[in-house]
Amino acid sequence: MSASAAHLYFHCGFSESVEGESHRLLRDAAAAYCTEHSLPLPALDFARSEGGKPFFLYAPHLHFSISHSGGFWICAFSDSPIGIDLQQIKAIRATGIARRFFHPEEIAYLDAHPDAFFALWTAKESYVKLTGRGVAAEFPHISVICHGEFTPPSPARTLLHIPFHEGYALCLCGDTEEICLHELKA
Repeated sequence: MSASAAHLYFHCGFSESVEGESHRLLRDAAAAYCTEHSLPLPALDFARSEGGKPFFLYAPHLHFSISHSGGFWICAFSDSPIGIDLQQIKAIRATGIARRFFHPEEIAYLDAHPDAFFALWTAKESYVKLTGRGVAAEFPHISVICHGEFTPPSPARTLLHIPFHEGYALCLCGDTEEICLHELKA
C-alpha cells in the first residue's frame, strides 16, 4: 500500500448550536477538495456504515473523517480510509477516563507520561474513526502504544500527531505521510 496525501480543511468559529453547520462545512470542504483534484463533485448525500462511520452515498471512494472541539471544526480527505480527531486540551479526570477506556499498555504509558492523555485519546479516536467501528466497541481493546511508542494497531497505517493550535491535540490515522492544511473561511 503506498502512502497518499491527506488534505485537512479546518474552520475556526465552529458552533455545535448552529443547526447544519457541520454538514455545510463538510460540503464546502468536499467541493474544495474535488476542485483542487479536478474531480467531479458528486451528489453529497450522506449515509452511515454499520459501525456508524459517515460516507457519501454516491461517492464512497471519497474518504473523509470529521472532528470538532472547542471552536474548531476539521475534516480530512484522502483517496484511502482515514480518521482524524481533534481535542481541546482542558482539565479533566484523566486517570478515571483512562482506566475506563484505555488498554493496560496505554495506562502504563500515561502513568509514565502524565501529560500524554490527549495525545493518547486523539490517536485512539483517529484509529477507530478510520476503522468505522466506533469508540464503544474498540477503545478498551486496542492499544496505540507498543513497546513505549505510539504505533497504530494496524501496521499498514500511520499515526501522525499534528501541531495545530495552542491548547489542542490533533491526530490523523491513515495511509498517509503528506499533509496539506487548508482553512475554510466563513
